[in-house]
Amino acid sequence: MNIKRPFTLLELIIVIAIIGILTTILLPSLRGAKEKSKIAVCMSNLNSINTAMTLFCQDNNGRLPDSLAYNIIGKEGNIASAWGGFTRQADRPLNVYVNNAVEVAHCPSDKGDYLLPGNDGRDNFSTVGSSYMYAYYSSSASYKYGIEHVKNKFISRLNPPDKKIVIGDGIFYGNRLFSNPQTKWHSKTKRQMNILFADGHVEFFNFPLAIEGWGGIPIDPDRGWW
Repeated sequence: MNIKRPFTLLELIIVIAIIGILTTILLPSLRGAKEKSKIAVCMSNLNSINTAMTLFCQDNNGRLPDSLAYNIIGKEGNIASAWGGFTRQADRPLNVYVNNAVEVAHCPSDKGDYLLPGNDGRDNFSTVGSSYMYAYYSSSASYKYGIEHVKNKFISRLNPPDKKIVIGDGIFYGNRLFSNPQTKWHSKTKRQMNILFADGHVEFFNFPLAIEGWGGIPIDPDRGWW
């Protein structure tokens, strides 16, 4: 009869050490894979929003919604009515054009927007009903990065369409400082945000940190976008 020999203490220590080494090696990769998965979900959401936006424009003579920052899609929030947070779910213009609109409005990496009044560290989806900010007002960075309001504009007149921002992760404006943890949704090292552009493509776009200092630069009057 064969009698199984129990593990010795030394063997157990070796096994535990090997598991510890493998865990140390694999954890960064697993974390990276998890974040890539979240980025992919977020990009899929924006592609669905693009489809809804296209259908809305077809029904409204080619014009984009006349909406505030966060009331274009999603659910009713509980703060910041001036930003659209109190807009009822039934009144958010893109909701009727996309299945599961509330889920589509939620980025899984959403860490919130510290400039939202009353945000208190919560995510945008919880507080204003959507993770995604519509380009509803102009920024002095618009001359270079297409950040100028598109609300109620004719989509066919947004030029160049491949550089004209329509909607994106709720912290894409340059006045959301990357030094604040809540601005680091997808990356801890770069100002990378998922952005939907007017030509319909979604890009994991890398804004330079310098955009945070462009607040006093005038908008280029010769950009030819309008």
